[in-house]
Amino acid sequence: LVAVRLARDYRFHALVQLSVDVFLIALMAYATGGLQSVFAYLYFGVVVADAILLSTRVALVHASSATVLLSGITLFYFLADHYRFELPLVRRGSLPPGSADLGYVLPYLIYFPIALHTIALLAGRLAAELQKVRILGEEILANLSGGVIAASPDGQIAFMNENARNLRDLPAGGGPGADAVHLLRARPELGPLVQLLAAPRAVRLELVLPPRAGRFRAV
Repeated sequence: LVAVRLARDYRFHALVQLSVDVFLIALMAYATGGLQSVFAYLYFGVVVADAILLSTRVALVHASSATVLLSGITLFYFLADHYRFELPLVRRGSLPPGSADLGYVLPYLIYFPIALHTIALLAGRLAAELQKVRILGEEILANLSGGVIAASPDGQIAFMNENARNLRDLPAGGGPGADAVHLLRARPELGPLVQLLAAPRAVRLELVLPPRAGRFRAV
């Protein structure tokens, strides 16, 4: 949480955090049963987060990294069970049943990576489609002839197109994330909108803004 507040490039921060997660999950899986550990399934969350926050390519890289790490852990477990030696950080006698049985282990090594890469591809496809929809929606709103302003429930401006900015003569800081109430209070003629934000409801208002180029503007 501290890093998110301090990071200027959230994509780089996400890449670092998710890359570290890949190794932390491998460490937890190694200590709790290898590929058969419940912690191994956390990799699905990592590749989905990769696809949404970063890209499909990063999701596939992390899916491949997870496959290599889990395969190495499985090999260590197989050798430890087959040659009867202890693994560091693993409790004596805690190896899962079937660790030395290739017929039992190989399906895990085949199907788990396939599922992981499939999820990475599907999540990447979904994230790309959602991004297209978001961009299309923003382009439509940005190019409307009317002014459009959207405020979040906590009173912050979530979206504002150029026509709305020109209509209200907002300063440069009046963009997404700005305090809508603070900006509106600076314009007495917009007082009814301040009241509307304080007690949201469906309403139709008509306001008259000060003249520009000798003309009053009805909103």
